[in-house]
Amino acid sequence: MTTYQDLNPLAIMSSRFVPGSRKPLTPAIEAAYGHLIAEGDVANAAVLFGAICAEWPTISEDDPTRLAYSRTPQQGDRRTKTSLGKWLQRHLPNVFGGRAMDQLLAIHIGGCKRTSLVYLKTSTEIVDHMRNARHEDMACGFGSCMTAQNLPDPHPYAVYDPSLGWELALLKDGGKVVARALVNDKSFVRIYADDSQKIEQMRFALMDDGCSHADNWTGKEIKAIKSNGRWLGPYIDPVGSETCGELCGDVFMLAAGGRAGYKFSNIDGYAEIYEEYEEDHEGECQLDDGDWVPENDALYLDYRRARGGRVSGYYFVGECAQLANGGWVLSEDAVEVAGGYYLQGDDAIVYDNSYDRYILAEDSVCLSNGDYAHYDDAVETRDGEWELWRGCQELEDETFVLKEDAIEIGGRWYLREDCDQNEEGEWSVPEVYPALEDANEYAIEMPEVANVNA
Repeated sequence: MTTYQDLNPLAIMSSRFVPGSRKPLTPAIEAAYGHLIAEGDVANAAVLFGAICAEWPTISEDDPTRLAYSRTPQQGDRRTKTSLGKWLQRHLPNVFGGRAMDQLLAIHIGGCKRTSLVYLKTSTEIVDHMRNARHEDMACGFGSCMTAQNLPDPHPYAVYDPSLGWELALLKDGGKVVARALVNDKSFVRIYADDSQKIEQMRFALMDDGCSHADNWTGKEIKAIKSNGRWLGPYIDPVGSETCGELCGDVFMLAAGGRAGYKFSNIDGYAEIYEEYEEDHEGECQLDDGDWVPENDALYLDYRRARGGRVSGYYFVGECAQLANGGWVLSEDAVEVAGGYYLQGDDAIVYDNSYDRYILAEDSVCLSNGDYAHYDDAVETRDGEWELWRGCQELEDETFVLKEDAIEIGGRWYLREDCDQNEEGEWSVPEVYPALEDANEYAIEMPEVANVNA
């Protein structure tokens, strides 16, 4: 906390030094003084500084909603109580409104402190708040054009990526959001609230937290995100002129005024390209990375990736692959199968884990473990399940089982569970196969029988 001596060391020698001045200065007065300094209002700051040195207003011990001050040196330890607004109006009648200052008092005095300033620092938190801002039961406060229900997905506020320095500051009163403001590098441009009181309250809360007011977002970056083939573009408040942005790879570089690239003044959640900017590139297409190339060298792609996300926009033809069905995708999203290209995740192909490759779905079978294999590499077992050929054994009855379930006896293969093993460990031909054995023996002796009859 700032003390009298901290604020003005020379005042220790002042004849107007009062014993009560060793108590902490009222935080609201300190914030008001800091506000004038930040705004460059040196004249009024000097007036307020003089009043602080002369009267040293502190929080009243009897009533924390009011402040106490020494009106004259003759008062000694006796302090006069008043409201914050009246005290400021007496010294700076044309600078501070009493209503706004009374709300500042509520921020700083512990006994009345109902408000709190919090920051949302992840994309999920920022977007969720904006989506729910119209729901009173969620204590998210109030709506705006960027809280409408018909906005694109992802939400336009997804461009305010925290990795680029963005935060969403919220002022809460009794648990309910009463004001909000975007913050980047400890600066803010516009405050959203239902009334001017809350705007002033938020303004001072931000400045008290070390933030400063800026006229625009020139030089700041937002993330470039495509939705339905268009760039997301939240409404970015202009101050004197609309905000525009130049596409630079995966971000937009913002600027106030000018007509560079895209403008962010629509309430539908999309950025809009300047007509003259588009006319300057007649016969060209703007690629997803912001570069312009001749129309014949670009392809428009629009599809959803299997690994998540959507590709939407113009891409250099050399980076694309034509699919078997005639469509086009980025080469990195295509796989070659049976002499043609397919989009990863296409139902026409499946992945063969056994040989680490994609195969056509029409040429595949589903194995008992859920994996897929090419029909030529699998067999159907006597249990009706499909297994890899290399892991199976054909039995004497021309059915297939897993190798570990088969046993060889006398050069022939049988189902292990149907065979008998004696005490010496020898295996015998199962009794379930006698007909088969008799038939084989009969078939072998057939030529000799036939010769005798001849």
